[in-house]
Amino acid sequence: MKQELPKIIMIGEMNSGKSTLFNRLVGERKAVTTEIPGTTRDWLNENINLLGKGAELVDTAGFLETKDDDLEKKIKKNWHEKLKEATIFLIVADSKLGPTPRLKYVINQIRPFNKPMILAINKVDDARLINEKMNLFSELGIKNMVWISGLLNKNLQELKQILASFLPHNKPKTPAKIKIGIIGRPNVGKSTLLNALAGYNRSLVNAASGTTRDELEAKISDDISLIDTPGLKKPAKIKTIIDFFSSRRSIYISQNADLILFVLDASEKGIIQQEYKIAHLLVKSKKPFILVLNKTDLVEPETTEKTANYIKYKLKFLGDFPIVQVSADKKQNLKTLKKIIDQMSQKLISQS
Repeated sequence: MKQELPKIIMIGEMNSGKSTLFNRLVGERKAVTTEIPGTTRDWLNENINLLGKGAELVDTAGFLETKDDDLEKKIKKNWHEKLKEATIFLIVADSKLGPTPRLKYVINQIRPFNKPMILAINKVDDARLINEKMNLFSELGIKNMVWISGLLNKNLQELKQILASFLPHNKPKTPAKIKIGIIGRPNVGKSTLLNALAGYNRSLVNAASGTTRDELEAKISDDISLIDTPGLKKPAKIKTIIDFFSSRRSIYISQNADLILFVLDASEKGIIQQEYKIAHLLVKSKKPFILVLNKTDLVEPETTEKTANYIKYKLKFLGDFPIVQVSADKKQNLKTLKKIIDQMSQKLISQS
């Protein structure tokens, strides 16, 4: 039985700087960070090494959205489920806002779990304000407080020491040997495919396109991890800075993953201009890939076969590549896809 790493659950108000701090602790840019509240929609997790001790760091979606639509309900349900798994709560507060009623509410939500709480008072960019900010937040009654600036990378070593002091002695996990990027345009079923292959709901799934903004990773074996990326939008549809960074992240994964799952929608019976552009990214990256024709449950088998042949012809400039017809939603033909993924992954491992 695999030993689970202790979980450090990051929580706090929207735009408190959780995602910036997450990136600092992980050591690379994983979460999309902007000044726009609510940028993180899914929870992000990454194994980290804290002074020789292993832990799983989890960045939750910004809590306490005001909207009450279907997506927000899923986010809140997801948030509450993650709290149950915590070993340590890392509360990130915006020093410029002080101990707000919302922050107090969040802290009261996690007190009943009786787990260690560490308050990181973020955005203390001026050392002259340290004492003032520490005194300001002392009213929250949290014993372990530390001032930091995630943006300026200040005092993070002290935070790491405090976190490590609550962790058991263990070894950090070895990262997966093969990273598989799932790419495609929005709403072709990438997140549903990730969940189906992982065997659990790693990614939020919503009917509206563009739900995934960050890259989300899930291990499917000791050697292989899947990375779901935000859908690559047409340049004309990149309306916000969040869309811009998310699209750049998708391009980065297409260039740096070991293997690509290029997902298309079988119900659209063809290939559109944006997908040609994604195909040209694959040409530039020279990465092996599998074309996954998803949503086959929405189309007659004969039509799906014709669509697959048509796509193969239109993308002949990519050379020879496997096409697998699946329904991620209905979990149809996933065994075939997993078999091909494993074969190609093992070949890559043997060549490394």
